[in-house]
Amino acid sequence: MKSEESAAKEIKDTIDKLNNKQLDDIDIKFFLMWRMNSKGEMLFSYGIFDNNEKEDWIKRIKNDYSEIPVLEPYNVIFEKSEVMNFAKRNQVDKAIKYINSVSDKCDESISPKFTEDLESVRKHLNKVKGYCVKITFLHDNSQYYLFGGVNNFNYLKKKGFMQFGNVTNTSVDRLTDSNQLIGILPSTVCLITDNFIYINKRKKFEDLFGLLESYKREAKIVVDTMEKYP
Repeated sequence: MKSEESAAKEIKDTIDKLNNKQLDDIDIKFFLMWRMNSKGEMLFSYGIFDNNEKEDWIKRIKNDYSEIPVLEPYNVIFEKSEVMNFAKRNQVDKAIKYINSVSDKCDESISPKFTEDLESVRKHLNKVKGYCVKITFLHDNSQYYLFGGVNNFNYLKKKGFMQFGNVTNTSVDRLTDSNQLIGILPSTVCLITDNFIYINKRKKFEDLFGLLESYKREAKIVVDTMEKYP
């Protein structure tokens, strides 16, 4: 079976699985992804999400991955807006590293591992690069990983771009710097299943998983090697 056919079958099976399972059979864990500088390791901080949000996360997956017109293998050079790219899970180094980082049975030799709360990241929300949602089917312990982007509203406030308020049934309450806010972007970046990565937002995917930096390093090695042998 061709890789395109295998990828199409696997995403269809994943969506069917979501459609056929009750919410009680699905566990969802949410992690903010952040790093202090561009060369630092990606860190993961676990945050408790209201169980009522579970259905919303499943809807996000269905909205972005249920109806895929064309699937094509990811290629760093060529990009087509009308298709969805996919990659084999074991071909993206940081995909494996990120998955290990949020694993409940994380190998002691792997760093970083996730922190159990948001205390460390709360003061550095402008360093947040995205989020990871780990979806576990409890009946067979199969796991899938949804990645997406965020907006940091506190950063915008400090830059003087806008003032935010919380709209209730009776009032609009001003939100101050004591309210630490972060926004979850509606479209997801990618979904990782058993064998494949389905890329919904190509540029954000490349940024989040450091692919361009990796290709630049590899290209430099090739150039340096060629220069040694004129």
